[in-house]
Amino acid sequence: MERHGTVDEQLAEAELFRGLSARKLRAVSSLMTRVELAPGAVITKEGRPGSQFLVVLDGLVAIGACDRVIATRGPGDFLGEISLLGARVQTATALATTPITVAVFGKPDFWSMLGEVPATGEMLRAVMAERLAEVNAVEAPAVRVG
Repeated sequence: MERHGTVDEQLAEAELFRGLSARKLRAVSSLMTRVELAPGAVITKEGRPGSQFLVVLDGLVAIGACDRVIATRGPGDFLGEISLLGARVQTATALATTPITVAVFGKPDFWSMLGEVPATGEMLRAVMAERLAEVNAVEAPAVRVG
C-alpha cells in the first residue's frame, strides 16, 4: 500500500490530477503501472502506433520530432495522449535523458481513468491541440513571402 501512497502523492502534484480527492487519486493510481527507466530509454517512437499514456513521476524526458528536440517533460508532465485521443500514432519520439519513473496507463486503463475523472479529458484535449501545433511547426517548411 505504501507504493500507492507515494504514487498518489506524486500524481497529486501533476496538474492533470491536482485537486483530486484521496479516493479519486487511489482510483487513478490503481489503473497505472509504475515503471523505472534508464537514461537513453526510448519511451515513444515517432510514427509508431501508440498504446500508452504516461505521467512523468521523476526525471526528465526529451521530446523530439523530425530529429529535433522540441520540448522537455519533467515530473507532473504527461505524454502519449495524442496517439490515444486522435492520431493513433506517436507524433514525437520521447527519450529519457535522466533516470526516470513514469506512471504507465495502457489504452483500456487510460479510458477508465477518463471515466473516473472526466475533467482530465478536457485538459488533455486542450494540451493535445497545443502539442500538435508544436509538432506541426517543426514539420512545416519555412515560407518566404516576397
